[in-house]
Amino acid sequence: MIPGATVTITSLERGTATTAISNEAGIYVLGFLLPGRYTLAVEASGFKRYVRENIELGTAAKTGIDAVLEVGAVADTVTVREATPLLETESASNGQIIATKLLVDIPNNGRNFMQLAWALPGVIKTGRYWGSMELYATGNTGGAAISGGRQSENEFLIDGVAGVRAGRSVSHIPSLDSLQEFKVQTNAYDSQYGRFGGGVISLSTKAGTNLFHGSAYEHLKNDKLNANDWAANKGGEPRPPFRNNTFGFSFGGPVLLPKIDLRNRLFFLLSYEGLREVSSDTAQQTVPLPAQLNGDFSGLFNSDGQLVQIYDPLTTNPQTLARTAFPGNQVPASRINPIAQKAASFLPAPRTSGDGPAHLYNYILPTPDINGYDQWIGRLDLIVNRSNQVFFRYGQTPYEETRGILWGNNVAEPSGNAPLLRNGRNWVLDWTSTFNPTTTLDVRGGLTRWEAFSGNRFGLGYDPKQLGFPASLVGQFTYLQFPRFTVGGTYAPIGSSTTANTEVDDTYSLQPNLNKVWGRHVLKSGIELRVYNMNRSGPGLASGSYSFSKGFTQANPSRGDSVSGNEFASFLLGYPAGGSVDRNIDPAYSFRYWAAYLQDDW
Repeated sequence: MIPGATVTITSLERGTATTAISNEAGIYVLGFLLPGRYTLAVEASGFKRYVRENIELGTAAKTGIDAVLEVGAVADTVTVREATPLLETESASNGQIIATKLLVDIPNNGRNFMQLAWALPGVIKTGRYWGSMELYATGNTGGAAISGGRQSENEFLIDGVAGVRAGRSVSHIPSLDSLQEFKVQTNAYDSQYGRFGGGVISLSTKAGTNLFHGSAYEHLKNDKLNANDWAANKGGEPRPPFRNNTFGFSFGGPVLLPKIDLRNRLFFLLSYEGLREVSSDTAQQTVPLPAQLNGDFSGLFNSDGQLVQIYDPLTTNPQTLARTAFPGNQVPASRINPIAQKAASFLPAPRTSGDGPAHLYNYILPTPDINGYDQWIGRLDLIVNRSNQVFFRYGQTPYEETRGILWGNNVAEPSGNAPLLRNGRNWVLDWTSTFNPTTTLDVRGGLTRWEAFSGNRFGLGYDPKQLGFPASLVGQFTYLQFPRFTVGGTYAPIGSSTTANTEVDDTYSLQPNLNKVWGRHVLKSGIELRVYNMNRSGPGLASGSYSFSKGFTQANPSRGDSVSGNEFASFLLGYPAGGSVDRNIDPAYSFRYWAAYLQDDW
């Protein structure tokens, strides 16, 4: 044990150095270092200078390096170039790091780090995973159970700040080329971690270096490599289009300004990833035959080829409940409800003859699924002096998807993703200050923000009075939109069930952490403050949702059969089976969390 030795660790990428002095017990601590490659040098009077090269420090690592000094002159140097790989003997926590080379070299469908995290010991993919792995699929990061913990009970950190919102969903996933590495801690015994029942997923973004570095890439998927799907073949439709282009670049280095030498002081890194995807979902719906729009059901048959009779609900016998059929199986024009007739006019014509005599699924259409995002991440690192370092990073992933458009650009479109808009943002500002060789303070602040809009814009603002709704009813609606008509389980709906839902969630975090070496004790203490804000706006079905069954047009209202009654006939008559009107509030929630910790390692 040699007290008073000067210990200096120097970043090989940035040339920056951090210094500590060993205490009377020969203990030194160099805290809050960025992941990367370093050289360690130890100098003490009466001993040869000790140098250990190519030290790899990982994310959230707690590594001990015992330098063995030899008696001699300081001018002499003992250099260790090859040594036993470092083990984290200073911590009981278990975890595994996936570094830059593996992130880039291993094939990854969707270019999402979670594809690699699921392969680590102690990590199990759960049912919350829903297939897509592009960076917009932030919900998939919750599809992992770590060391027996529940899914979505994991801590998720990006450069040390919270990356989750109040519902514990991740808001922002950095691209692979922007990551230095990530670590999954399957059991985190360090007292600075809390508030969760699973593991800790820590992501570290790249920082600029003294040399310029960059990369560029393009990932291609194409329908020319695919076979046609079964539904499209059945409907005589060609192979649905599919184009997936994921492309991007990263570039970083020193900031160069005229007449100002900022080498070893100011560094930048800029990362971009874009996605352009066009695919297709084959829609199979049943729409009324042209004659049925005018009340003519003389050609209505069930799947067995039997004529389905339409009965007049106004002829119901109160004793026997028997009804009289409409002559010729036709609803008179005078009995057709004008609201229903106007709403039905927005429906498209059949595209095929459909299945069997019932003409089911007579509207088969490859509906485009168009989505894309442009993720930008920028980072600046400033070495103020040997005792103070600051870095700032900002990232965002604005995403837009339009999917499942059935009727085209009309107000009765039933799709709920027209469009779907999302943006996950993440900020971090970190300041590290070395007060003296035994005391280091790190203060880290961050903001994670989630913005989302989902619904159908085609019917927004539509005044139901245009359909014939009375003004006395429309005046009570809190929001104007095209109403929703659900015509049994056979026919396609008219109008969307999802109109305009907006989410804005914020997670503010502040973490001051202090390291202090006192004799043989290494003290860590800190405070974590978080504020979770949840803002919701969703009018729901503010202009009403109205459902129709065949009960009003079947032979006996209390007993169904396969040869009488039809949902669309009940709709044309204007007799709903049920209905509701939403009058929703727009809630805003705020949750506050704080915790303090103290840890003594000796």
